[in-house]
Amino acid sequence: MQQMTTATFFVSLLAFYDACTLTVKLVYHQLGKHQVYLGSMGCKMAFLSNFFSAQANWVLVFICAERFVAVCFPLKKAYIVTKRRSYVCSAVMFIALLIPFALLYVFMRDSDPSGRHCGTFEEYVQFWIHGWYWINSFIYLFIPLFCIVILTAFIIRGLTRSRVDRRSIMRTSSKGEHGNRRLMVEVERLERSITVMLIMAALIFTILLLPSCVFLLAFTDSENPLVRARWRLFDQIQYVFSDSSHAVNFFLYFFSAQRFRNQFLCLLTCRTRRLTNQRHRCTESGVTKYSIALSRGEET
Repeated sequence: MQQMTTATFFVSLLAFYDACTLTVKLVYHQLGKHQVYLGSMGCKMAFLSNFFSAQANWVLVFICAERFVAVCFPLKKAYIVTKRRSYVCSAVMFIALLIPFALLYVFMRDSDPSGRHCGTFEEYVQFWIHGWYWINSFIYLFIPLFCIVILTAFIIRGLTRSRVDRRSIMRTSSKGEHGNRRLMVEVERLERSITVMLIMAALIFTILLLPSCVFLLAFTDSENPLVRARWRLFDQIQYVFSDSSHAVNFFLYFFSAQRFRNQFLCLLTCRTRRLTNQRHRCTESGVTKYSIALSRGEET
């Protein structure tokens, strides 16, 4: 069984948060569509939707940061990026986002008398519209998007510089020419795969969340029914694009990373389990043969 690395941990965490986000959104959508009784507790627990969405976006930031250190500071990666620090960062981010999201929904949100619709207490309406609206937007959208774009740009720059330096060293090297060329090809192939995956992640993340940025920055309330209808339509479109960003991550890694495809196919076909069972049977067989031989030697 392969040991879990920091990159594997973050990708697994991203898959977990994406699944939780889509599940919670689907559950609340169906509850609202069928007018199911939510009550006070159901309205307060609605924070899980925004909470898991923000967590997923920040895990993407962690993935880009881990790749940034691996590319730009390869000799220091083992010291800077450790599994313990990855666990600590994830736990700190979990608590840092859980506290404000949970507290605000617990103290400011509640259900109407019918228990089927949620709303904000009257004394908190102004803060909810003008304060929390922008705080949530920056936590969930603007800051993660900015970090991902910047880190991806630095990663591409670092890969370009390292490729130029490596080829310069290979040209000046006189020993092991064939082995060096082969090593260079393997390293470039791996880095190309990483670059493609990160560029696709940044582009798709930006494209899918760009409508949300436009809506949050440009939305203005209007008395014109036609204008309000257009904004309502655009609001639904940006929600679809935003939710799609959580659904496409799996396909993004599947089609852009060969190692991810191989591991996933092994998981589906139980190939790893079969190999482990074969090795276990071989080990047991070897121990049995050794025990028989040892017992015969003692008898003689």
